[in-house]
Amino acid sequence: MLFEFRVLDQSVMPSILENSVEIRLLSYRKYVNDPWRTILILVGSLVVSNSFIILSSEDTQDFFTNWTINTAAATALSLSIITVVTAYKHRIDRFFVQAYFIFTVGLAVWLVAEVTWTYYQLVLDIGTPFPSSADAFWLSGYGFFIYFMFRIYNLLSKENEKLLVVLVPLAAAIILGYILNLTFGIADLLSAQEGSLAWLISIAYPILDGILLIPAVLILWVLRGKNMASANWSLLALSIVLVTVADIGFGYSALIHKARKEEWIWDLFYNSSYLVMSAALFLQSRLFAKGQTSIIVQE
Repeated sequence: MLFEFRVLDQSVMPSILENSVEIRLLSYRKYVNDPWRTILILVGSLVVSNSFIILSSEDTQDFFTNWTINTAAATALSLSIITVVTAYKHRIDRFFVQAYFIFTVGLAVWLVAEVTWTYYQLVLDIGTPFPSSADAFWLSGYGFFIYFMFRIYNLLSKENEKLLVVLVPLAAAIILGYILNLTFGIADLLSAQEGSLAWLISIAYPILDGILLIPAVLILWVLRGKNMASANWSLLALSIVLVTVADIGFGYSALIHKARKEEWIWDLFYNSSYLVMSAALFLQSRLFAKGQTSIIVQE
């Protein structure tokens, strides 16, 4: 028995320890490499998907642009639903289940807005349907995303950074609204042709975009210097930044009466935002499937 114990102690146990360490290293490397593979697939998807918008002719541009964006938005919504179901199934903390459920509702509302916009353009043959019922869905969806982004930022941020959440969004919203009103001439929308409704909607977008943009930028700031293990949060924040850039750009084009001509440029941002969002949700669902939430590893 003593001999067997020594064999176990000197040969078997080191082997077990080595195998255990090796398994852990392989598991860690696999996890860290997962985001890179997802990002490579994302880059390929961005190139292929956006090529439908860029290479389409003037006659077919509305068709390809609308259905490319609708497909990307539907993909993001599907992955968001999978993320919520996976979190619930694996008994992830209730905070994440609720937060991603709210996010999913917001995505569903925005998908309805995208389909409504498609209906106006392809069925009713209205080049730039603004204002329309699609705007009602887009504007109502902001509340869900703003709630989600601030909850996630509060989760990731340090205590001494949380004061920024109160001050910066208010300042950014006021500044964006003021700049667009003063510089881009939103007051022109008060004309009898377009009415005050268009003016109110045009003001609402930059204000809501400003509020939504702040937590997204702050999340990217909080995650600076972290490795790829936090890619799910970074990609999600980046997708929100792309949406706000597209909104501001499209709003500017509309105000200088070039929305129809330049719409495809901003559609590239909208489409890219949904695809980046899909990648983030895919990574998050994989984490939930492993019983994890997110890992932020210090460099």
